[in-house]
Amino acid sequence: MSTLLRAGMAVSASVIALLAGAVPGNAASTGLAGPTGATGDGWGQIKFVDAQKCADVPGLSTQKGVALHQWDCKSQANQWWYMEPAGGGTVQVKNYNSHLCMNVKGASEAKGAEVIQWDCNGQANGRWKREPAGDGMYRLRNADSGLCLNVKGASNANGARLIQWTCNLDNNGRFWFID
Repeated sequence: MSTLLRAGMAVSASVIALLAGAVPGNAASTGLAGPTGATGDGWGQIKFVDAQKCADVPGLSTQKGVALHQWDCKSQANQWWYMEPAGGGTVQVKNYNSHLCMNVKGASEAKGAEVIQWDCNGQANGRWKREPAGDGMYRLRNADSGLCLNVKGASNANGARLIQWTCNLDNNGRFWFID
């Protein structure tokens, strides 16, 4: 098979994968290497222990201000996250598809405030501390409020909103980072 034919087939396969929402192997536009499927590439899914569902950007949205939720885990770009070092032991949790970061809406310090996607601007409400939470699991503590990422109402349903809540070891706030 000629080199030109092979290259054309590879480009076609990449376009089809992108249109289907699959995660490509490179994200040059983000400034970060994209998910390769290889362990240790830095990208992963945030899979909540209780519901066995993943942190998700609804509808593959790239709009600022969209509330995040949990959904059945799939290998789609809106469920891939990168914990980008942000100084002081914190990270910005960047979505592969939107290139936006997990952020507490309106810099609220209230329990129950929604977690949205917003610019990765280094502000405290968009920085998180990844803390061990036992048995290879983690929780994310917001640098501004001191509250943790949580699934609203300990729901197991698709579409349950992500909020900040008192940090504890309940399974709706603990997750595995599936790399």
